Amino acid sequence: MVITDFFKLPPRSDHNKPLNKPFKQLLTLPIACYLVAQMPLLCSAQIVPDNTLPNNSIVTPNGNIIEITGGTTAGGNLFHSFEQFSVLTGNTAFFNNSVTIENIISRVTGGSISTIDGLIRANGSANLFLINPNGIVFGPEASLDIGGSFIGSTANSIKFADGSEFSATNPQEPPLLTINIPTGLQYGSQGNPGGIVINGPGNNLSINSATFAVVRDNRPVGLEVQPGKTLALVGGDVAVAGGNLTTAGGRIELGSVQGEGMVTLTPTNSGWILSYEDVGQFQDITLSQAASVSTSGNDGGEIQVQGRRVTISEGSALLGDTLGSGAGGSLTVKATEALEVIGTAANNDFSTRLSTDVAPEAIGNGGNLVIDTEQLRVADGAQISSGTFSSGNAGTLTVTAAEVEVIAGSNFGPSGLFVPVAPGATGNGGNLFINTERLRVTDGAQIAASTFGSGDGGDLVVQAKEVELIGTAFGIFPSGLLANVEAGATGNGGNLTINTEGLRLIDGAQIAATTFGTGNAGSLTVKAQDVQLTGTSTAELPSGLFAEVRLGAIGNGGDLSIETESLRLTDGAQIAATTFGTGNAGSLSVQATEMELIGSSSEGLLSGLLANVEPNAIGNGGNLTINTERLRLTDGAQIRAITLGEGDAGSLIVQAIDLQLSGTSPQGLPSGLFTEVRPEAIGDGGNLTINTEGLRLSDGAQIAANTFGTGDAGSIEVNATDIELIGTSPEELASGLFTEVRPEAIGDGGQLTINTEQLRITDGAQIAATTFGQGNAGSIEVNATDIELIGTASNFASAIFANVELEAIGNGGDLILETERLRLVDGAQVATITAGSGNGGTLKVQAQEIELIGTSDLGASGLLASAIADTGNGGTLDISTDQLIIRDGATISVSNFPSNDRLDPGQGQAGNIEIVANSIELSNSGADTANGGGITASNFSAGGGNIVIRANQIKTDRGEITATSELSGGGDIDITSDLLFLSNQSGISTSVNDSTGGGGDIKINSDFVVVVENSNIAANAIFGPGGNIEITTKSLFLSPDSQITASSQFGVDGQINISNPELTQNLGLIPLPASIIDTGLLIATGCSTDDEQNSFALLGRGGLPTDPTDPLKGETIWIDWRDFSATRRQLYRAARNRGKKPNQQAQTTAKKPPIIEAQGWIINQDGIVELVPYPTGPNLKPVLNTAINCHNLR
Repeated sequence: MVITDFFKLPPRSDHNKPLNKPFKQLLTLPIACYLVAQMPLLCSAQIVPDNTLPNNSIVTPNGNIIEITGGTTAGGNLFHSFEQFSVLTGNTAFFNNSVTIENIISRVTGGSISTIDGLIRANGSANLFLINPNGIVFGPEASLDIGGSFIGSTANSIKFADGSEFSATNPQEPPLLTINIPTGLQYGSQGNPGGIVINGPGNNLSINSATFAVVRDNRPVGLEVQPGKTLALVGGDVAVAGGNLTTAGGRIELGSVQGEGMVTLTPTNSGWILSYEDVGQFQDITLSQAASVSTSGNDGGEIQVQGRRVTISEGSALLGDTLGSGAGGSLTVKATEALEVIGTAANNDFSTRLSTDVAPEAIGNGGNLVIDTEQLRVADGAQISSGTFSSGNAGTLTVTAAEVEVIAGSNFGPSGLFVPVAPGATGNGGNLFINTERLRVTDGAQIAASTFGSGDGGDLVVQAKEVELIGTAFGIFPSGLLANVEAGATGNGGNLTINTEGLRLIDGAQIAATTFGTGNAGSLTVKAQDVQLTGTSTAELPSGLFAEVRLGAIGNGGDLSIETESLRLTDGAQIAATTFGTGNAGSLSVQATEMELIGSSSEGLLSGLLANVEPNAIGNGGNLTINTERLRLTDGAQIRAITLGEGDAGSLIVQAIDLQLSGTSPQGLPSGLFTEVRPEAIGDGGNLTINTEGLRLSDGAQIAANTFGTGDAGSIEVNATDIELIGTSPEELASGLFTEVRPEAIGDGGQLTINTEQLRITDGAQIAATTFGQGNAGSIEVNATDIELIGTASNFASAIFANVELEAIGNGGDLILETERLRLVDGAQVATITAGSGNGGTLKVQAQEIELIGTSDLGASGLLASAIADTGNGGTLDISTDQLIIRDGATISVSNFPSNDRLDPGQGQAGNIEIVANSIELSNSGADTANGGGITASNFSAGGGNIVIRANQIKTDRGEITATSELSGGGDIDITSDLLFLSNQSGISTSVNDSTGGGGDIKINSDFVVVVENSNIAANAIFGPGGNIEITTKSLFLSPDSQITASSQFGVDGQINISNPELTQNLGLIPLPASIIDTGLLIATGCSTDDEQNSFALLGRGGLPTDPTDPLKGETIWIDWRDFSATRRQLYRAARNRGKKPNQQAQTTAKKPPIIEAQGWIINQDGIVELVPYPTGPNLKPVLNTAINCHNLR
């Protein structure tokens, strides 16, 4: 085969024309390699002058050296023109120029490409320009020995400052040779320029496994210019296939131009800078087969690559590293369509790489690395790096692209973009900036600004319309954006900032600002319209955002801040600011319009927001703050600020318009908000504060501040317009708010405060402040307009509890309710209970209206204060209300009786009940109801349980007020009221059932006492003495079937003392005298009967009529049925205000005559009867106590 037939070279007459398009399409890597292999077939006249210059070039072969002399000189410029210019393998093209020449400018005007596989040499420090529009191929043996820069181009011509042009496509034009320096490479409009190929053996680079630094000792230099000089190759397509381009601290330019345009040349002190502002379109550049471009040296040098599609693959490298004390240079890649950095070398010793690193032992700073493209793709282990491996500071890595895609990894590690401080390095890391429409990182690839050494890590900033991170490598290496202090490092981490419209992390992908070493982590800030985090990896690595102090680290964690319109975490995804090491965790804050956290992973990892002190950590947790319009947690998702190590947990603050928590995970863990001291932790829990318009917990969801370890639990404060707690989970976990000292814990519970307009607890939901361990329970305070508790679940009453549980050592907290209306229905309860060795807390209720209704299978609705099963005393039950209604088995109770047979009675004293009310109504809560009820104070053996009631009126219908005991003395009952009305088997009792203790005392001070319809007041005993009953009243009404008793079956009866009674019936059980009085003898006979006058009859149910000789005295009972409840508070406030602001002006009041009880009656002059104090006057006389003469009254 003839070589000219293969390339279809044009006829001799067309040598001035550029190669046709089919040639350019063939100018690819396989053809270039074939061309080099066929070089021996070329004719020996590989360098041929074209005789187009005033002084033509002279070519003199001398063995394998081809000497080039002659040419035309213009000032410092020497012009050569060749018809052909090729240098075969082993040959030398020697430009034997004068040393005064600054620029050797040569062109190839024939139709052939230039093939160079030998040495090009020149004298002095002259720059060498070689343009061949048809193409240039450099073989594996190609090399340069020139003192200046080398610019090889397939441009049509070289432009000069004076406008003149040295053209390779139109050499017949009279050359206007100039003394001016070249200013540009001009490309024509006829077809695309030829390509440039650089073949070579590969770079022989490797990576130090300990330091991760590039090992370059065996790298071939390939085409090399002197240190500080410029090596520029600008053509159509540019392919570097295993070739190596080198200048230590100099500048290397690779440019690919399509169509018409000019590449501007700007001279510097040591070389040239090329710019492409006047180029409209570009072609492709490829580096493959472990090719390399290096400006690494004492200075980092500068590399610029400009093309349409730039592909760097198969272990190829662009290296602009600092090797000494000089300043770093720069590496810039501009690709109008795409830059692809892909894969590793064939021998897997080296990954494809772009770097401006500070090499080991260098003390200078690293250079900047800039990428500007439409699409950046880094894949299969390829890396882009601007780091430091020594004492110099790393440079900045900047990426500007419409789309950035970083994919997978290799045996060398992840694909990625990095600005590291390497192990052992003391310099600081550089910053990494990414500005893109879309960023996608997958399969374990990473973008990182981390420190492994003693220098500080740089910042990582991402500005993107969309950010998507997906998956891991091998399930444990996450796709991620990282700004870490790695293990062994002593520097501080940099900050990580993301600004995007949409952020999406899937299947274990992570964004982290974390410290694993000795140094503080940087902050992590995310600003996005939408944030979605989903799932975990196959090894249960959660997708998420993390600002952490990891295990073994010594340093503080950075703050984690998120601002977004929508935040959604599902299937085990997490956001965490935690500490596992020695150092405080940073704070976590979220500002969102809407937040939704859902579920857990298949292995039970909960979706959540975490601000934790983890196991083995020594440090305090950070605060977790959420500000959102709507927050929704479901199916086990959690927000936690807890300590599991040695340190205090941070606070959790939630500001939301609407807050909804529901359900549990498949493993039975509740959705919820938590601040906790976990088992084995040493530290206090953080406070939990919620400000919301609406709070709804259902199906086992919880809000809790608990301690399981050594430390106090935090407090809970909820400020809400409306609170609704509903039901339990399938695992019978109650929905609710809890502050607890758990079993094995040593510490006090926190305060639980609720401020709301409406609190509604139904179907077994609860609010509880409880101690199960060694510590006092917290107190509960609820301030609400309306409180309603309804019903039960299978094992839970809807309730508010402040308890000391079984085996606990500590006192219960107080439970305070302040409300306009309290309603407990169908077994709902409010209680302070002690089953441990500590005392129960006080239950205090202040309300305008209290309504307790009904029972359930679990017990009566009611207000309870109990001491059961241990030595603790029960708390006091203090109620202040306008209206108290107890009916259908509901109760107000203090007791030391257990609620079921599994527990023993308490050894401590039952508490007392104190009630102040305007009106008390008890109905259907007596002994005949299924669960008892009423107002009860019961004790088993330890005594106590007194009842004090102050009320305007007390009405009972089958109601009970009891202070009873089984084995000790009964409690006392003290009632003060205007009206005490017991009806329909109602009772007041301090009786003792089975004990040598006596019945309790009953003291009643009431204007009117009515005991009717088989009701009773009893202070009875069996073995001990009966209690005493003292009743002070104006009127006592007792029906025959009702009783007042103070008896003892085997002991001494108690005393009944009734002061100022007007009895309408004899007292029950009062012994009658032995001789019966004839009542007929007691009837007055002072009034005789006359014929045909009025009659007198004795009527009624028995007894004696009033003696007509007795004074008429007594009291008429007046009951005002008008309802003044609506104005009672207004009258009270008016009276109080009058008391606070007395009239300062002196007031004079007329002296009022005294009111004197009438002592008699008179008949005045008009014949009318008048009641008078003392009858006076000449014709009037007292008549009230005069002797009766019935006839005078006719």
